[in-house]
Amino acid sequence: MPTTDTILTVRISPRIKMAAERQSKRDELSLSDVTRMLLKAYAKGDIRITVGMK
Repeated sequence: MPTTDTILTVRISPRIKMAAERQSKRDELSLSDVTRMLLKAYAKGDIRITVGMK
């Protein structure tokens, strides 16, 4: 794995971004920290995402 971080661009609605930033500040984290933790947990299989079809 690379030893340096890379930049990831993500499209997200302004409403979700603002809510996530607000919560991350309450948790004394940056939005980048939260994104990194979520992606790492997903990559390890600790978070499962299911998409339901109607």
